[in-house]
Amino acid sequence: MLAEHRRMPREPFRSESGSIVILTALVMVVVLGIVAFAVDASFLYSERSRLSAAADAAAKAAAIENQRGVADLQPFADREVALHGFDPGGTTTVSVNRTAPGYVEVVVSKPINTFFARMINTAFDTITPAARAVAGLSSPQNCIVARGNFTLYGTALATLSGCDMAVGGTVTLDNAVGGSPPPGVSASGGCVGSCDGVATTDQPMPGDPLQTLPSPGMSGYVSGIGCPGGIPAGPTNPLPGGCYTSIPDTVHTLQSDAAFEVSGPININGGLSGTGVLLYLTGGGFIRPIGRTTLSLTAQTFGPYEGIALYADPGATLDLSGGSRLTLNVGGVVYMPNSDVDSTGRLSIRAVGGCLLLYFNNFSSGRGSITPSADSCFRTFPDAAFLGVALAE
Repeated sequence: MLAEHRRMPREPFRSESGSIVILTALVMVVVLGIVAFAVDASFLYSERSRLSAAADAAAKAAAIENQRGVADLQPFADREVALHGFDPGGTTTVSVNRTAPGYVEVVVSKPINTFFARMINTAFDTITPAARAVAGLSSPQNCIVARGNFTLYGTALATLSGCDMAVGGTVTLDNAVGGSPPPGVSASGGCVGSCDGVATTDQPMPGDPLQTLPSPGMSGYVSGIGCPGGIPAGPTNPLPGGCYTSIPDTVHTLQSDAAFEVSGPININGGLSGTGVLLYLTGGGFIRPIGRTTLSLTAQTFGPYEGIALYADPGATLDLSGGSRLTLNVGGVVYMPNSDVDSTGRLSIRAVGGCLLLYFNNFSSGRGSITPSADSCFRTFPDAAFLGVALAE
């Protein structure tokens, strides 16, 4: 009886030991499963991040080409995806779609083999993560931007082709702004005159894609004759690039593919033209037409100021007083965001080659016309700073 009494406590002990072993085994299976999924999840997260970077780059590249009018965007998206280490057309799928006007969607996906998840369930042998990005213009495509007020009175007209207008103050229109398709006019302030169906008020201030670009004077971009102080230009045709305190009306041609810094009057009588130029008005620089004349400029297609035909520092402007008439033919950007243009004469601004964007502070004109266009800027100036695209999604 004593022996039996001593053996009886051992039975429950062996039973508890077996339960602990089973429980430990179950815990280990759960822990190993968690570790397995953690390892796979970490790898998939890393690949998903790479796919996102590839999709972002591909969407931006495709959006740029879309603005240039390219029909087939696939090669440009594929190139960016390949540069990120993937195999478009092979194991990696790249889908490119045009969405809203000016925007492009890119979806990049790739099957990923798991390490441990497949051991638990064969349904997890392969997982296909995907990344999506949408890119388009970094700001609305406005071909006229006035930081202050914009006024067209009398017989002055504006015809916008494929772009809109943004005004930071009040817009006053004796005649409605026209164009095909009908343009939009957004104003941070109010609208006076022919506003119905044209203007939208109480809008955010218009953006300036060139506000971080240093002026040509700060960057020292202009070099050549008379730089840096400037000298009066002689009656030389074509006038070499450089720094001048004035340009006489006997100059009718600017040297091609050159930059000009002018701190005083540019007198134009009988016309002045330049191909591939940057005309930089600094200090008290201003354009003064004599009688009825024409200024024709196309911008440089290279360098940090690519696409900018006319750049004005604060205080520099156009002088259209005394009944003068100026036709300003420009291929590129007229960038005068701190200048007020008040035309008591006749001012006509026209696009050359399809690309013309206008930036002013306050603008007022009672006679003449404005016919800008942003249609071919991406094709004409593909690397211009004002044509940047940004991710929308």
